[in-house]
Amino acid sequence: MSFLVDGNGSEPRALCPSGVFNAVCVAVYDLGMQPGYQDGPPKRKAVLLYEVERRMTEGKYKGQRHQLSKIVSASLHEKAVLSSLLRSWVGYDPARDPSKRFDLDGLKGKSCTLNVVEEGRNGKVRSIIASVSPKMGSAEALTPEFDGRVPEFVRRMQDERLDKPAPGGTAMKDPSPEPEDPLG
Repeated sequence: MSFLVDGNGSEPRALCPSGVFNAVCVAVYDLGMQPGYQDGPPKRKAVLLYEVERRMTEGKYKGQRHQLSKIVSASLHEKAVLSSLLRSWVGYDPARDPSKRFDLDGLKGKSCTLNVVEEGRNGKVRSIIASVSPKMGSAEALTPEFDGRVPEFVRRMQDERLDKPAPGGTAMKDPSPEPEDPLG
């Protein structure tokens, strides 16, 4: 079994093994404006948090379901990861919706199938979500067991958001056009 060890002193967690798993979306978090990829412009981001049917077999979290997250730009542009995810999972195609708006909170409690792979980067191995698709026909829908605690990485990203008001100041304006703001 692989263990993820990070540099922030938190306890290592058992990695979710690679495979295809029955899952449920348990939370959606608005990260606000985050720095752009490779010095690109800032973008509004969101985190989708999932529980998979597979349970951890050892360590502090033994018996709990594995949790996986996907960070996406909050954009419904045709080439955006979020658009692709919504098309493959819930059948929502922004290109066919004149309003170009989607309430991500509606994904909470929605069953799905996750394709999970292990990825190595910078000397660390982690489990990532390669794809999200509808729940397999005969699979039982999972009831979320999520305790509601906001993951530490989400809290950290929310604290570091670029559009956070400065003391006595105003927040940075989201540069994306209003119609493409699915979290608004």
